[in-house]
Amino acid sequence: MSTKERILDAALTLFAENGYKGTSVEQIARSDRQPQCEKEALASIEKHIRHFCYVYMKK
Repeated sequence: MSTKERILDAALTLFAENGYKGTSVEQIARSDRQPQCEKEALASIEKHIRHFCYVYMKK
């Protein structure tokens, strides 16, 4: 699984458990077993998640 796929998988799992508004980017980053993400990495993850939600959840 690519990094992007692992992030999206973690995001979907957490969205199902906590809802979109109840899930933080930091939770997603940590669920991917990253010990501690730098701000740049969190911003990148957030960008991918927002794009995913825009494309796939607007239906």
